[in-house]
Amino acid sequence: AEACTWAREAYEAGDVDLVVLATHWSEQNDGARDRMDAPSVYDRVSLLGELGPDCQSLGDRLKFVEGHTHCNSVVRSDTGFLVAAQGMSGCGDFAVA
Repeated sequence: AEACTWAREAYEAGDVDLVVLATHWSEQNDGARDRMDAPSVYDRVSLLGELGPDCQSLGDRLKFVEGHTHCNSVVRSDTGFLVAAQGMSGCGDFAVA
């Protein structure tokens, strides 16, 4: 909640234009607990307001990136992005975030 309050205040002061939720898990698999994959965490923070109203107030200024699956793709249009990283097989994509 403190991070969202800081981000909202920084946006209102003109110091921040975008907030990115950087995560690892792209799906609930290989160790990700229930609702701890990136899309679920994003929904809990931005849509459901589980960390308070400041997170919800960020609206379309809040985005997320996820990893684990080694591919580059758009997960949600203008909102969520999968970044491949290095060193593992997958789609054959490579990226450094």
